[in-house]
Amino acid sequence: MSPIQPAPPPLHVERVRGVELTFRTRPGVFSAKGLDDGTRLLIERVDLAGATLVADLGCGAGPIGIAAAKLVPRAHVHLLDEHLRAVEVARDNVRLNGLPNAEVFLSDLFSAVGGTRYSHVLCNAPARLGNDFLAELVHAALAHLAPNGAVWFVVVSNVRPVIERLLIGAGARVDVVVRGRQHAVLRALAR
Repeated sequence: MSPIQPAPPPLHVERVRGVELTFRTRPGVFSAKGLDDGTRLLIERVDLAGATLVADLGCGAGPIGIAAAKLVPRAHVHLLDEHLRAVEVARDNVRLNGLPNAEVFLSDLFSAVGGTRYSHVLCNAPARLGNDFLAELVHAALAHLAPNGAVWFVVVSNVRPVIERLLIGAGARVDVVVRGRQHAVLRALAR
């Protein structure tokens, strides 16, 4: 008898800002049931004007990076995640969307890309990993910005004050771009 192959994960098709995002995800990868509200809010509000090299930090299945690659096809996008399963899923999704301008890395924060500097760093910040991790995340994101670059975070509302405090403490100028029902989108510019 041949082993039974599991059915492929369901295909999610979402339309945001006029682009179609097609992706699959798997259990254990953030937002296993499709595009979550925070990710959608960030994609809807992020300003990618002048984007040349974009990082999707903690990419999960990759919808933020995939959206960025589709919205700004001249830019190159790095999808970064430390979770092997997420990286495999994101790679499959980049292929599924036919994106030659997107690349996926197994990376603890920016470890796989060294001192690369980005015009935009996009992140759906994890709410449950604690303030020490959030501080490391904020400092790493700011350290990898190119001159005149911007870090864009979407965070659950109760984490917003922590991220704002960390960004301001690191010397960034912070704007709350939008507040949703449960999330806020922040933009930080290095001073």
